[in-house]
Amino acid sequence: MSPLVEIIASFGVGLALWYVYAANLNAGRFFGLIAGIFIIYEPIKTLSKLHIVMQRSLGATTAIFAILDSTPTVQDAPDAKELPASRGEIDFENITFRYATGVTDALRNINLHIEPGKTYALVGASGAGKSTVLSLLLRLYDPTTGVVRIDEHDLRGLTQKSLREQIGLVTQETFLFH
Repeated sequence: MSPLVEIIASFGVGLALWYVYAANLNAGRFFGLIAGIFIIYEPIKTLSKLHIVMQRSLGATTAIFAILDSTPTVQDAPDAKELPASRGEIDFENITFRYATGVTDALRNINLHIEPGKTYALVGASGAGKSTVLSLLLRLYDPTTGVVRIDEHDLRGLTQKSLREQIGLVTQETFLFH
């Protein structure tokens, strides 16, 4: 769209030159006319790019609404209960998990006990399953087999809202600003 604005600006300068010649304007008026053209040039150029920004915004908005309208793969059980104030004890018991599109297990026979009040680090090579463990803890997915518990409560028997209200997560990447 910028070349079109450049052509229009060039046409405007040409029109100004013709006007100066036809109207016998002096140099002061000519330069005033050219200055006026250049003053309105940037706003017109910015305005010409507005449709590109609007198209990108429309695409992003469509994607956001698609996410909001989607049905989560993990649903609360009809008799799900609120998680009481958590002490922070976490247990992964014989957890095996495979993503829907996966051919192999992302996690296999994982047993992990995290005691309340202690600090732990979840480290490993890329693809080792760190994000999968956190996704299971947040109940973004349910394990293929095994049980994840917080304070001896099976996560599948808790509301996702009450669970996630008690978990703080800081990821490596800042998704808010991408």
